[in-house]
Amino acid sequence: MLPPKLEARSEKAIAPKCSSLSVFCPCSLTGPSLKPSELGERLDYWKAFHVGHCLSGGSVTYTYDGDGQRAKKSNGKLYWYSISGDVLAESDSSGTITSEYIYFNGRRIARRDPATGNVYYYLTDHIGSARVVTSSSGGVAEESDFYPFGTERVITDSLDNNYKFAGMERDTESALDHTL
Repeated sequence: MLPPKLEARSEKAIAPKCSSLSVFCPCSLTGPSLKPSELGERLDYWKAFHVGHCLSGGSVTYTYDGDGQRAKKSNGKLYWYSISGDVLAESDSSGTITSEYIYFNGRRIARRDPATGNVYYYLTDHIGSARVVTSSSGGVAEESDFYPFGTERVITDSLDNNYKFAGMERDTESALDHTL
């Protein structure tokens, strides 16, 4: 059940716009915009529990889609998802695919970089942490151990791999793991 102040608006989805933080109804993009001051505490509720908003982490802004999945970083990285919510590909802002991912039984098992044709295989532990990433020739490209709560102990790192602890994306800008 929505908080009492929002019950009258429950048929409409309200989400803040990224640029000006004005609030709009995505059901009707031409509908009236409301300023945060007009919404008061309701804005915080919708920012926390609704989609389509942006979060800032240092020098990068993260934009989320209607399913609550990260769609874009302001540094130009775009994410392409499967129906089950797994990241199938990443691209630059022009749509050129930079990495494609392959899954088996819900776990990321391989990555292909179309620009170079390189293929990498993920060897994960029981919680999905990428302990070892090998090249197609079998050479170790990345090897890490993880302490409780995700602190990484790098053993070998010659690969630009951001999927680390429990299979979550480690944001290089903030050094935090993206869990959505």
